[in-house]
Amino acid sequence: MNATKLEVVSRVLAKISRIGSFLPLLWLIGVFTFYIRARLFLGRWPTYSRPDPKRLPFEFQHGIFVLTVFPVLWSLFILPAVWICQIAMKQWSAPQLAASSSPMQRLFLASKGIQKEVALYLFGWALIWSTFYLPYRGFVDWFLD
Repeated sequence: MNATKLEVVSRVLAKISRIGSFLPLLWLIGVFTFYIRARLFLGRWPTYSRPDPKRLPFEFQHGIFVLTVFPVLWSLFILPAVWICQIAMKQWSAPQLAASSSPMQRLFLASKGIQKEVALYLFGWALIWSTFYLPYRGFVDWFLD
């Protein structure tokens, strides 16, 4: 693999990583806006099976979020693989990393560019999971009903 192909692959992986790190957070914001819209339409907060989200007159918005559930779930498998590839490519292509003393130091230096993306991604998933355990508003639970 020559340097130009490696650079192209690295840029593509970086874009996938950047966009993918926002997926859980964007999906959660979208579902929350659907929940607020249902509240405004119903005059009360929707609860589990009351009403069924599919029965609200927001078919387009509901359809978009139902279709985007799968890419958000696929990102659980795809993004870690992308991040591992990014780290491996940085370790392989950067000679200064090879001169580092310990393997942990090399791993830290190679992962330096993606740490914020990983943190944002994990923060989005933590917010999604926390909504399942909120005692007063289970809007993701209602939506996935």
